[in-house]
Amino acid sequence: MFKGKSKTIFITVSVALVAMLAGCATAQGLAQQQGVKLESVDSGSVRITRTYLDATEEATIILRGELEWRIPSRSSIPGHLHVELIAPDGKVMKEANIDYVRKSFKSRLAKFSLPIPEPLVTGSTIRVTHHDARSHMPDSSASPWRDVDAVESK
Repeated sequence: MFKGKSKTIFITVSVALVAMLAGCATAQGLAQQQGVKLESVDSGSVRITRTYLDATEEATIILRGELEWRIPSRSSIPGHLHVELIAPDGKVMKEANIDYVRKSFKSRLAKFSLPIPEPLVTGSTIRVTHHDARSHMPDSSASPWRDVDAVESK
């Protein structure tokens, strides 16, 4: 059917395709095995491109992922990630704020990882939210003052 170089190219491409499909199935497979839903919430400036669960040899589950600038910029990516472990009933069990690391000084992509502190419950959700610098700015139209309950002296 194939001769010489064509056969070699066909076999190489086939092996690469099978490896790529197996890698994607494995990354999504651990979340499905655990019965856990992964949610990503992007900010106005950053898109979370990938989140997945990974297991180490010590049976520790690690949340991993990637994010990238929405705009074509190679400067540092401001902000942080907020991760929530949500029980099947919707109650937030644990939360963490984490940073991410760019592959290189000029890269638009960054990676993150976070060990999961406890066994995951079937039906739970892991939500990863990116907060950029603007998401934590106070609303300029709202007054910065808050009412304080004064204690009356007698």
